[in-house]
Amino acid sequence: MWRFVCGGLLVLVVSWIRKGKNPQLAGLVVLFPVITVVGYYFLSQSISPIAMQRTIVLSILALPAVAAFLITCYYLVGRMAIGWTLLCGISAWLVICLIIIQIYQHIL
Repeated sequence: MWRFVCGGLLVLVVSWIRKGKNPQLAGLVVLFPVITVVGYYFLSQSISPIAMQRTIVLSILALPAVAAFLITCYYLVGRMAIGWTLLCGISAWLVICLIIIQIYQHIL
């Protein structure tokens, strides 16, 4: 329920900001880590601080996957329907995540 409420509030805030003087700020609000905050909170209840640090390191290493998603969406949003654009963005994200996981497993 908590995630549902946070997600709904995020949509409202983005819509409200988009109609304001600086609609570009809506792009920053979308990047607010609602799911990450909730996920880390509950994860921290069940794992050690060292395991939590390792999880955070993997999240930091995964930032290129987020960039791949955003860059893919940026280039495709004017060329195809939004559903296909988002699907391609998710695909790019997934490919980069798989590469990052392989690298992470070899490092640790």
